[in-house]
Amino acid sequence: MSDGYFAEPARIQAGLRQMFSISTSIGAMVDDFVVDVRATRDWPGQDDSFAKEVIPQEQKERESSSETAIALSEAVNGVAHGTSVNLKSIKSNQNNILDSIRDHRIKPNNSGKR
Repeated sequence: MSDGYFAEPARIQAGLRQMFSISTSIGAMVDDFVVDVRATRDWPGQDDSFAKEVIPQEQKERESSSETAIALSEAVNGVAHGTSVNLKSIKSNQNNILDSIRDHRIKPNNSGKR
């Protein structure tokens, strides 16, 4: 166990921006994927035996791919949200500690000794 505690809120905030950006990018990729795949959905035909065999599996794969990407986006967003909550706690703790140090220094007859 460490004897000290160290956090750099600015670096954590930069990481948060990246995580939210990644989540947004994944969402945009899913939208693009859905549009692009929709344009090819009739490739196996419509009502012949090949279409009847291939279309159900193709639909499942398309939906599964979209759902997986959406779940990934939500997971990244969830991690970012949790990190954001932790960052608020870190900043609050740092501010409280700095306030306590200032208060301790300001008190009269305080030599800084315990």
